[in-house]
Amino acid sequence: MGIPFEDIQEIKNLEGIEEVKTIQPIYGRMKLKKENIAEPLYFEQINDSPYFKEVLNGLLVKEPNSDEYILKNDIYGYDDKLLKEMKKYVKKGQIDIEKMKKEKIAIIAIPHPMNTKHLSPDVVNLKVGDKITESFRKDGDTGEEFFRMEDANAQFKEEEFTVGAIVEKLIDSSDYYAGNNSVQVVISNDILQKISGFKNYRLIDINVKPGYNSEKLYNQILKIAKRTQGATVLNLSNEKQKIKAFATNQLIFINTIVIVLFAISFLNIINNVSYSLISRVNEFGMIRAVGITNKEFRKMITFEGMTYGIFSSTLSVIFGLTGQVILFKYLGPILITPKFTIDWKIYLFIVIINILLGFSATFIVSKRVKRMSIVESISTIN
Repeated sequence: MGIPFEDIQEIKNLEGIEEVKTIQPIYGRMKLKKENIAEPLYFEQINDSPYFKEVLNGLLVKEPNSDEYILKNDIYGYDDKLLKEMKKYVKKGQIDIEKMKKEKIAIIAIPHPMNTKHLSPDVVNLKVGDKITESFRKDGDTGEEFFRMEDANAQFKEEEFTVGAIVEKLIDSSDYYAGNNSVQVVISNDILQKISGFKNYRLIDINVKPGYNSEKLYNQILKIAKRTQGATVLNLSNEKQKIKAFATNQLIFINTIVIVLFAISFLNIINNVSYSLISRVNEFGMIRAVGITNKEFRKMITFEGMTYGIFSSTLSVIFGLTGQVILFKYLGPILITPKFTIDWKIYLFIVIINILLGFSATFIVSKRVKRMSIVESISTIN
């Protein structure tokens, strides 16, 4: 069951392999009390969905003659590289890799759907320092009887872990069994092997060095993987190329729309500012009549244009940052390793453009007003 350590080493030694990350998943059952269930409605909806109803016979199941519940979930054994990468997703607690390799300390990821009934963002009430109890089959069987909890005669092993950290999500996981619809538990590979006795690996993440033929390496890896019955190998290089091409085309499309909208906005701003100033030509005529010089008049109009630009720039930056935060909040969970960044160069460019727009609009109007006589300026509107 799974790819043996010797085959993993053989894959690591292939020319062109940059790194190999190993994961050992086992499929367990977590014991929960009623007070641990923060969103009962979430589990009611999940239990009624086709897969969880027909295949698993429920994700969260109440134990008969007891006040405890059983939550079916995935447990993963991560190697040191993956545990280190998980640190960037920590919400609460901390990941101490050396401590996790010696003690039964777990990292957990809790589902927190947006449409939950209550105010709690997580579907279960678990916090750093809590004890969680997991049970799994000694033989590692994951057949239909195990899925539906109809394996009363099977031998199970029960282990208790301390929650060391709560993370936003896992780097690598599987959709098999409960997937990310349930509480996902991560422990060190060392501890998983010690408590389960399982030495083989079910999930392997392989990265190829830049410039190497991924198709050739795929065939070599496939040859090794075929030694394990039921093993499958997926080459994501072609998929990444397709995604990259799609993203490029999408970016061109979006930029085209942005340019068109910018042109429309540019003309609209020029028109609005110009109309606002032209409608005050008689006011400017009165100011010139009381003795303001052309230089002073130009400074006044320039200051007004700069004020328009600064005001619009402030609003643009505020709305831009707000929109960026909202988009990251809602799109972040579905992206691969998302990172929130603020590109100040773009915002600086927007500020400069807005100020130039305001200055240009007022400059055009000031030229027109200066070409008119004072008497003509005063009588324009009247």
